[in-house]
Amino acid sequence: MVRISELKSRKYFSTGLSCPAELWDFDKNIPKRSHLNRKLLEAIIAKKEAAYHTKLLELESEQRKLSLQQLVQAIEEPKQVTQGLFPFLSEVCHNLTQSGKIGRAWLYKCLYTSLKEFTSNKQLSFTDIDESV
Repeated sequence: MVRISELKSRKYFSTGLSCPAELWDFDKNIPKRSHLNRKLLEAIIAKKEAAYHTKLLELESEQRKLSLQQLVQAIEEPKQVTQGLFPFLSEVCHNLTQSGKIGRAWLYKCLYTSLKEFTSNKQLSFTDIDESV
């Protein structure tokens, strides 16, 4: 288990590895020298630490603040390639029209045209949308 903490909040996540207590140095938080796979375990732990440090540095450079849960999700569950807002709305309209839900498709089409007009045809992603006005 690896622990990350911020102020008094802690989040634990599994590395998928285990080590008997007799072969773990609890003072240094590393495997003991007598462990057969010590170098492998240290390399995996270092790789995990580097991933979290890199993500934290990226967020600090963007001046964004994430909770520990969001940080873990950002690293452990990489985002799928996200499409823009307008292609998504077009796809929703098409799917609703195909399934016979014309009224709801019209609602999304109105949202699509209103947003296009409001943003002057500028492409938006879902990350561009937030609750602040």
